[in-house]
Amino acid sequence: SGDGSGSTSGAVAAINYATRMRRDFGINIVATNNSWGGGGSSNALRDAITAGGQAGILFVAAAGNEATNNDVTPAYPANYTSEAVISVAATDRYNNLASFSNYGATSVDLAAPGVSIYSTTPNNTYASYSGTSMATPHVTGVVALLAAANPQATAAQIRTAILSGTTVVAGLTGKVATGGLLNAANAMQLLSGTTPPVTTPVTPTDPLEPNDSIASASQVALVNGRATVSGIVGNGANGARDVDLYAINLVAGAVLTIDVDARSLSPASPLDSFVRLFNAAGSQLASNDDSGGSFDRYDSYLVFTVPTTGTYYVGVSGYGNAAYNPLTVGSGSSTGSIGDYSTTFAVALPAPGADIVDVTPDPRTTAVDSIAITFNRAVTGFDVADLRLVRDGLDVSLAGAVVTSTDGVSWVLVGLASATSSTGVYTLTLNAANSGIVDANGIALATSV
Repeated sequence: SGDGSGSTSGAVAAINYATRMRRDFGINIVATNNSWGGGGSSNALRDAITAGGQAGILFVAAAGNEATNNDVTPAYPANYTSEAVISVAATDRYNNLASFSNYGATSVDLAAPGVSIYSTTPNNTYASYSGTSMATPHVTGVVALLAAANPQATAAQIRTAILSGTTVVAGLTGKVATGGLLNAANAMQLLSGTTPPVTTPVTPTDPLEPNDSIASASQVALVNGRATVSGIVGNGANGARDVDLYAINLVAGAVLTIDVDARSLSPASPLDSFVRLFNAAGSQLASNDDSGGSFDRYDSYLVFTVPTTGTYYVGVSGYGNAAYNPLTVGSGSSTGSIGDYSTTFAVALPAPGADIVDVTPDPRTTAVDSIAITFNRAVTGFDVADLRLVRDGLDVSLAGAVVTSTDGVSWVLVGLASATSSTGVYTLTLNAANSGIVDANGIALATSV
């Protein structure tokens, strides 16, 4: 918040928002800077950080300013064990560990300058501050630098380059895991030889070609709601009438984003793309020509909300060949542009929902010991604090009650006998706001029950 305070649930929501922006909308977020600390370990926060890492976002965290050993006394969120986390200590101008900085031979990764850091402040002013909160942005900035210079590098590769590229300093040996100080130049050099992640190219000899009709469409396999395929329009027997069709299985309520990059590739492709979306019968549901903005205005971008669960088909062609029949190979115009492209599919599921199962019999003459709560898909981060029990308009304590689940879908609230022993009308509410309840994709419960 503006006054420098916040809640764990707020942090979870912020991280999940960044993850969703990258995963579902293609926003190029590569790191979050976490110059904050406080509170104990939280499964919901750990899960949010992990989901962000799986989406390609590093979590750069300040180690803390208590001059304590994080190996002995954990400081969160810096102490979460995750390949997505980089924990940062602070050094002074002599490259020694700052007097206030937390440290940890296994739990703190590296150090960066954090004493008397001159930086921007509100109202167009500058000021000098000290703290691991000032050291952390140096590392976050290097993450962004490496990602900009090496756009194909993964989050894991960037993290490895930063940690492997530190300058070893005697005063940091035994204090941080790398024994070293952030070195942007070394990290850049180490990453320059990074091997790009493997994608599935569609070439004349690739088994995905010919994928020129719905009958021969290539199946899109989503991983964490995303998939990227590379292809060529014009490489088949139909020349400029070539069309690439992709099949994708979607659930009702999901939001599908299709981003075709051609002119924005490096080097740029001559393809002026056109993207169309069909149902299984070949009827067009949506299409787009040029939505890439001024930089890549010949590239296509489409967002579609899925009405019913089923298999949908995405067609990529050249602009002049936009009127083809997806059921018939080579049915379009021969004037379409050709060239290579990369298409990213992103699927955002609707927010998870919940239902509190009615108690039977109702009314009753005995206390209720347990209540079942069912979600429409597996969730984590659910606890008793997310529930409110009211009797005749007055809050009833849920002390001693617990929620349990074996699959994340079906939950049971037990230990209610004492809380429901008095005569009256009871109402149980599950509060979505700030609950920290999320599904495997990091999507939060949106509606109270």
